[in-house]
Amino acid sequence: MNRDYHLSFCKVCTKRKRNLENGIICSLTNKIADFKDNCPSYDFDKLEFQNYEKRFQNEVSDNYTTKGIEKLIGVTSFEKPAFSRFSKYNSIEKTQNLVFRYNGFYGTIGIITILLIIVGLISTSINDVFNLTGENIILLFFVLILLSICVLKFVEFSSKKKLKITVNPNGIEYQNNSLSWNSIFDFGILQINKENTDASIILIGTITKGNVKIDLTDFNVNSEDLYNIIELNTKNVLQHRV
Repeated sequence: MNRDYHLSFCKVCTKRKRNLENGIICSLTNKIADFKDNCPSYDFDKLEFQNYEKRFQNEVSDNYTTKGIEKLIGVTSFEKPAFSRFSKYNSIEKTQNLVFRYNGFYGTIGIITILLIIVGLISTSINDVFNLTGENIILLFFVLILLSICVLKFVEFSSKKKLKITVNPNGIEYQNNSLSWNSIFDFGILQINKENTDASIILIGTITKGNVKIDLTDFNVNSEDLYNIIELNTKNVLQHRV
């Protein structure tokens, strides 16, 4: 097992202590953890675990709203949807070895739209657009701005196209972050309630990486399905700790 998995035990164990060279180590061995699946000396520190829970709840309380008129004026809200038995991910077996990718549908549409506008402007003024007179320079300037926007959108789209979310028996991997199931203690959906916006973010409280946000905008998985996946894989861990 990797260091992140080990720390998900060590950080909430009464036998932990800090070392300047290695960070958190075991007070029994004076070494970093090296167990495979479970630590035989693990002693759950309930108070420390509650501190992690409190910090997560404070961030939600301070930064997001869950009810009231603020939801109607574009404020991001924190939500915990009911588990859906009708989701295609309704058992742990169906959640293993999944890969979700950035599909960029709206980004592609935006790039195509800008290109069509540019082509339309040039084709309707083909004889004049490159004639740098006072009457045409504004049109040329507008075309160059659109072209620049198109290039920036394409670069953004190309970089995001490499993004993926991987779900495996050990946890979730996203943007070089590896989150073990054992490290996750709370989670919910940050729904961005703005007109013409369907963006949503999963906010995950972890013992080892702090609070992590996974932006699902334009991914081929919706927030409710990923919420179900996380709930299925962390349910036994959370029940064991409580």
